[in-house]
This record gives sequence, C-alpha cells and structure tokens, in this order.
Amino acid sequence: MARLQVYTPQGTMTEFELGEYNTLGRHPSNDMQILDQIVSKEHAVVYRRDGKYYYRDLGSLNGSYLNNERISEVQLSNRDTVILGSTRLLFLDVDDKPGVQIHQEGTESYIRTQMEVPKEGQFLPEDQIKDQIVLRSDYERLRIAHELQNSIGAVMHVDVLLQKIIDSAFTFLMADRGAILLFDDDGQLRARVTKTVGEEQSDIGLSTTIINAVISDKKGVISSDAMMDSRFKSSKSIMMQGIRSSMAVPIIHRDELMGMMYLDSKIATGAFAEKDLKVFTSIAQQAGTLLDNIRQARKLEKEALTREKFSRLLSPNLVEELLSGNLEVTKGGMRRPVTILFADIRGFTSLTERSDASQIVEMLNEYFERMVEIIFENEGTLDKFIGDEIMVLWGAPVKQDDHAVRAVRTAWQMQRALDRYNEERVEAGLKAVKVGIGICSGECVIGYMGSTRKMEYTAIGDSVNTASRLCDLAQPMEIVISASTYQAVRNHVRVEEMAPTQVKGKADPLSVFRVAGIKES
Repeated sequence: MARLQVYTPQGTMTEFELGEYNTLGRHPSNDMQILDQIVSKEHAVVYRRDGKYYYRDLGSLNGSYLNNERISEVQLSNRDTVILGSTRLLFLDVDDKPGVQIHQEGTESYIRTQMEVPKEGQFLPEDQIKDQIVLRSDYERLRIAHELQNSIGAVMHVDVLLQKIIDSAFTFLMADRGAILLFDDDGQLRARVTKTVGEEQSDIGLSTTIINAVISDKKGVISSDAMMDSRFKSSKSIMMQGIRSSMAVPIIHRDELMGMMYLDSKIATGAFAEKDLKVFTSIAQQAGTLLDNIRQARKLEKEALTREKFSRLLSPNLVEELLSGNLEVTKGGMRRPVTILFADIRGFTSLTERSDASQIVEMLNEYFERMVEIIFENEGTLDKFIGDEIMVLWGAPVKQDDHAVRAVRTAWQMQRALDRYNEERVEAGLKAVKVGIGICSGECVIGYMGSTRKMEYTAIGDSVNTASRLCDLAQPMEIVISASTYQAVRNHVRVEEMAPTQVKGKADPLSVFRVAGIKES
C-alpha cells in the first residue's frame, strides 16, 4: 500500500495509507488534516489512476511545491517530497522496502539451539523466586525492555520504530547483519528494515530452514557454524554467504505471530550463545508490544476519522454499529430501493428580506438542528443541505426494509416539531417557519459521486427527481407522497388522495397523496 508521511513544523510525523482518493487540508473534514496556518482548508488531493498516484493542488492560496517549483498537478514517484507551507509530505511507494531474499532450498540446515518464547509479563512473584538464575533472567528481561523503551521514546511510525529496534539489537548483541520481517496483509513475510555493519546495505539471504523453525515452531533458534560444520554443506543459502553463526526469533504479541527478527555474524565461529538468544528474544517481545501499540493507535485514529465522516450522514447509533462491524457499507456505486425526502422552507426569500444576516443564520441553524435530530432518530441518511432545503434518504448506505415507513414517520415528526418551534418564534415576535415535504420511493443509484476536486455520498435517479417535484408541489406544512411510497406505507398512515398532478419531466400525471396522520403510536 502506498503511503504519505506528513512532517509538521513541530517535528512530528504522521503516516497515512493512501486510498483511491485522498483529500488534504486544514479543515477537519479532510482525509488528512494538516494543522498549518499557511495550508488552505481544502488544499490538495492525492488520487490513483491506472495504478499511479497523482498530486493535484486545488488552487490553494500559497500553493504546493515539488523540487522548489510550484505545481498544479503531477504524477508522484517514490520518495517525492511536496512542500505545503511549513509542512513536508513524503510519498512512499509500496515497493520502497529493503530487499531480503528468502532462499527456497528444500534442504535441511542444522539448528544448534531452540528456545521457547516466554509469554509477556510472565514474572514470578518475589516470594516464589527460589533460584538466582531465574532472578537474573527476569532482571535482564526488564533491563532490556527499559533501555529499549528509553531509546525508542514515543515513536508512532512502524518503519522508524523498527529501525530503532534493530539499532538497539546491534547495541546489545555483536552482529554484522540483521533484518526485521513482518507479515503483510496478504500473509506474506516481507522485510521492513535491514542493517549491516562495515559495508553498504545489501540483500540478506535467509535460510528457509531457519525461517520455518522460527515461524512454524514459534521458537528462537541459533544456527551453528556454516563454514566448519559439515551438517551445513547442503544448505546453499548459508554456505554461499559464508555465515559462521546466525540467530532468529519470532515477534509474538498475545499469541499472535507478527513476524521475526534475524541477526548473523561472519566474524566469529559460534558468535551467539544461549544468553544472546534470551536477550534477542526479550527484544523481540518488546517489539511485539510496541508494534501492537502502534496498531491500536492507528485503529483508534481510523475509527475517529470514520466516526467523524459518517456522523455527518448517519445517526450516532448507526455510526457505532458500523464501527463495531455489525453493519457493512459497500463501497462504490450500487442500485438499491430507497426512499427520498425533500423538505423546503416556504416563503424563505420573503422571510430573509425582512431579517438581517445574523438572524437568518441563527434561524437556519436552529431549524436544521431540530430537523436533523429527528432524521437521525429514525436512522435516516442526511444527504445534503441545499440552501434552506434538506435532502434525506433511507435504505442506504445501510439497508432498511421499512425505509418508506421511516421516511413518512420522520416527515410527520418534523412537522410536529415545527409546530412547537413556531410557538416559540411567535411568542418571541418572530415569523413562523412553514415547510413543505415531498417523498418518493424507488430504485436509485447510490454511491460517492463528483469530481477529483470534491465527492459526496448521494443518490441519483428518477425517484430523486420525483421527490423534489413533490416537495415543490407541497403547500406549507403539507406532506405529499408518491404512489410508490403510499403502497409501502398504506397500513401505517392516513392519507387523502389528491387529484392526478402533472409535474416537470413526466409525460403522464402522477398519482399523489397527502399525509393526514400516522396510525401507529
């Protein structure tokens, strides 16, 4: 997965995995919020096309710069750096990983020592320690964890963390080369960082036998001398590199195998002893804990972003259901039966002519606040505000078999809430707010739509157009529904059939109904 690292003026770094379309800017609605005063609210987008990633500036005031040149749109290459104000963006492609070659030999290498990995926090109480060796072992594990934590600090980036961990391993243990490998999303073991001493970074060939011993058995291993031990003569990957001694341990957190760490030495025969394996195992244990901390932090960040995005569309309880995994939102466009509601304030133009701007904004905010609360109570999806008009849909992105009933019930409750709101306004000497509502049910295309500059979740189709026309037809404080909606709610509402009505875009007059009441309590 390609990713973007954001380096702030304060020296902090945050990494984002890039999706198909990613927005950047100062406003919190962006996929990547950049808290930099020089950055515009909607500054730029990074999007993928034909397998390549592109950066597009959205006409920001202070611009975007690549190689000291202002850019409007450019294809990103691995390790390109884009400057926004005082913020630096580093683009990293999925292939920007150190190369560690895993030889598939099919022959058996000799494993000199194997060691079980102790569980995290597996320390005996003080009064149960009878053996000085156990006490020394526990102390060493705690010392390594303490020193490793001090050297790492509060790093929240995986590759930076792994580099610090392998640097610490070289501090504790005498080694020439090392690598940390983690399982990717496809279950493949891939190198994330490598380190060598006294030579340029190069591929490290790992014996399949050693990998299998670590991954399959979940045990730390030490291999014996490859150049002098006859049992290694058939192990080509070790012999070809002249490895005298190697050591590998699994990275485990709460019984989950996350990857492995590897060290080797080409200087001394039998360079690693059992004590070294214990130290290396302790480092790997700490690595598992730190990696899980980052993973949990990323999960919380992702949930926060998801909650913020969907809270604009869905009721809070549906947002929590989505985050818990009980509900699924299908990405991309789809055809789905839904019910669309439009609500529009009648006489809004004349209302605004007799009020100043602050009164208009205050009135709209209060009106929208009350209406949206009712919409979310009935688990509707808030599509958009169009001036003083509200567009809502039921049946997407969460499927609802009773979407038509929910829509009509919501409309009725909205009108009753307006009655109470208008009582307050009249008492305050203000003009009442009258709203007309139109509702239609039918199949629509649902999904994220728009341009690379701006996209929104919405519905398109004949039912949307019809609902809008019925809203135009509705008188103040009137709810008008289509025949398709009436068929779905006929057992739940009382209606008055209206004369067939000709609306724009329809060849034949429509059968429409005025809602007179709700049968259910």
